[in-house]
Amino acid sequence: MKAINFKRSIFAIFMIAVILLAAIPIGVSATETTSDFEYSILDDGTIELISYTGSDIIVNIPEEIDGYEVSKINIKCFFMNNTIHNIYISSTVKIIGANNSVPQVFNTISQLSSITVDPKNSEFASIDGVLFNKGLDKLLYYPLSKKNETYYVPEFVTSLVSYSFASNIYLKCLKFNSEFEYIGDRAIFGVSIEEVNYPKYNKPNEEIVLFDLCRNLNKVFVSKEIQWINDGDFHGSNPTLYVYDDSYGLKWAKSHDFPYVIMEEPPVEKDLVDENTGIQISGVMDANATLNVESVENTVEDAVSTFDITLTKYGDIIQPDGEITISIPSEYNDCDVFWVKDDGTKVNMNAEYIDGKYVFTTDHLSVYALIRKSVTLLGDVNGDGKVGIDDATNIQKYMAEMLDFTDKQKELADVNKDGKVGVDDVTLIQKHMAGLAVIE
Repeated sequence: MKAINFKRSIFAIFMIAVILLAAIPIGVSATETTSDFEYSILDDGTIELISYTGSDIIVNIPEEIDGYEVSKINIKCFFMNNTIHNIYISSTVKIIGANNSVPQVFNTISQLSSITVDPKNSEFASIDGVLFNKGLDKLLYYPLSKKNETYYVPEFVTSLVSYSFASNIYLKCLKFNSEFEYIGDRAIFGVSIEEVNYPKYNKPNEEIVLFDLCRNLNKVFVSKEIQWINDGDFHGSNPTLYVYDDSYGLKWAKSHDFPYVIMEEPPVEKDLVDENTGIQISGVMDANATLNVESVENTVEDAVSTFDITLTKYGDIIQPDGEITISIPSEYNDCDVFWVKDDGTKVNMNAEYIDGKYVFTTDHLSVYALIRKSVTLLGDVNGDGKVGIDDATNIQKYMAEMLDFTDKQKELADVNKDGKVGVDDVTLIQKHMAGLAVIE
């Protein structure tokens, strides 16, 4: 495997060399020579380093040569060098290459593993041997022979220039942490990466190739936030795309005939509300979960309301991934909330009545019934703790078969205790309200 990588690296260096040679002008201004560099004096009186002539492993770009400040490094300064391992860039260097060609200055240094920048430099910076612009939002170059198997592009980076990662044979896993504003063509070129998460960027250009000739690339993780993948982004490789169900990444993999694996999304913290009943659930659950609430006929004795509360994912019933909180609005403040099992047995959920809602926690969604606690106040059929006009009205509705009563409500409606619910009970309640009778 290493031999294959080495040959590919040499091929990549050769191709870059061809590009560089084509870019070298025919006419070259007169140069001066020091022990380590050939240089030219620019019109502003500063030096451009034209060529490195030394053989050191560590190269320090000087701040000045022969009394002239060093301000620029030519694109072919280190062309096809095979001895340099580390380069130190002084504070005076303002230009490396030209026209965004920073990577081409270093791309043919086969042993380069680290670039360090003087902290006082106004244009460039370095972190852990990687070259950035001074603002750290643009990654300019990841050294060809940097010996890290995993690299996390810092979250403050929003731009990758073309060939910012090129022909590195050690890098196996590349991770992106931020949304990019710009990614140059072939930003990742000929690298030995095997695994990567596809970066999100907001200005896609369908002409670019993002991962070019990354022949070992076999795993690409595509988040649900990704809404754009270029047709040629995986030129020279055929990775398996790890995608989520019902996502752009899945559609792209299918339409471009790429192998794919559908991943399960990690559970998330969610709040879901049923608009019809106002029932709310909160907690950790499947990212694609939806709340479904159905009112059930009160087959449970003394229940004022019963609800079948479920979570569904793509139509299938699922359960929470842990403990969740359920809130059930109710006008009745004297109920217990019970989980009604399939066999009819009931489990008290020990709910609290808070701000007009019964609140409790559970790790299992099912049928829940609000059941009135023991009530002994004759005539109080609506359970509000007093005997009033609403109770008389409800009894009249029951007599007219407009309202159903539970056995407990029938017992409370029989205020004159004659064994039946009738007009005499309504009359007694009305007299009680007028202070003309006492209900005992």
